[in-house]
Amino acid sequence: MLVIVLLFSSSSILSARTDASKGEIQGDSVSLPISLIRKANIKLIQAESDAELKGQLIKLVDTYKEENVILKSTIDSQKKTLMEAAKINGDLRLKNKGIKKERNISYAINGGLVGILLMIILL
Repeated sequence: MLVIVLLFSSSSILSARTDASKGEIQGDSVSLPISLIRKANIKLIQAESDAELKGQLIKLVDTYKEENVILKSTIDSQKKTLMEAAKINGDLRLKNKGIKKERNISYAINGGLVGILLMIILL
């Protein structure tokens, strides 16, 4: 029985040994051609640069979001200031209208008084 197991294991080991230039199994180790190792290194370098690029893109998006928040708050502040200025402008227009009305009334009264005084003097 032991002989059969030994024969079976040795035949499986021999069948597992193949040409190392093709990158196949040799017993309990693996042999890979240099071209495959180079391809793997290129893929690792690309993955690393992709990770760096992804990190930079995330930073860029975060910066954009922060700038967007700042711009939005600035715009809101400017809108508030404009609304306050428009209210003040409206109030000043109403005051100006009232002052013009008072001025016109005072001109009319003064003109009437001057006319009455001239009539009194001339009579």
